[in-house]
Amino acid sequence: MKPIVELRGVSHKYDRWGCEIRALRDLSLSVASGEWVMMVGPNGSGKSTILKLLAGELDLQNGSILIQGTPAADMPERALRRFFSVMHQDPTAGTAATLTVGEHLLLAETLQTSPRLSSSGRKNRYSSLLGDFHLDVSLDQPAHTLSGGQRQLLTLLMVKLREAPVLLLDEPFTALDVSKTRLCFGALEKLYAAGRTIIFVTHDLNEACRRGDRTIGIREGRVVYERRSDSRFTSELEQVWTATDSVAK
Repeated sequence: MKPIVELRGVSHKYDRWGCEIRALRDLSLSVASGEWVMMVGPNGSGKSTILKLLAGELDLQNGSILIQGTPAADMPERALRRFFSVMHQDPTAGTAATLTVGEHLLLAETLQTSPRLSSSGRKNRYSSLLGDFHLDVSLDQPAHTLSGGQRQLLTLLMVKLREAPVLLLDEPFTALDVSKTRLCFGALEKLYAAGRTIIFVTHDLNEACRRGDRTIGIREGRVVYERRSDSRFTSELEQVWTATDSVAK
């Protein structure tokens, strides 16, 4: 299968307090359409930088990024924004405190296409979707009254309505309790089953090996581990966790 997203020889550095910090070092990786990739690595390994470059939140310094074979630099900004949906670790990052649940859903749908249903039709549809995502809240309820887990589920529901082909998730469930994490993963698995491509960043080695199709380990801006996701390989990933130049395939 042709990659839906591909990074070729990408390097990136930051200037922090007069010091040069190299976040990515000639990194190359590709993700197939409909694939779920778990990306794991220590703090500062470059995982979040990869997601920010894909989402267009950082300017590309060296190398190339291809979206369905087309250089991202040649694509209109609007097209790129429609191609990716991003979820952050902070449950408040993807929602606005004063907007209601229904306003969030309408905004997400409008970003993708013009809603065709009547006001009552949208309300019925949104209420049904809240039930599908186990969100026991009112459409008229402001986001600031929701728990962290409820706000992440709302963000996932907005992702569903936006219909972006690729989901970029940066440790989105870290701050949630066990029950809300389970609900969020259940909602995410529905999106995966519907054909969405997922790139999921985590610090949890067990989670990285247990979920998705493929596990990629990042350290010091390089790919140091790559294998089909399988919980039997957790100890193998642990062994290369501190290895700078090792690559397991």
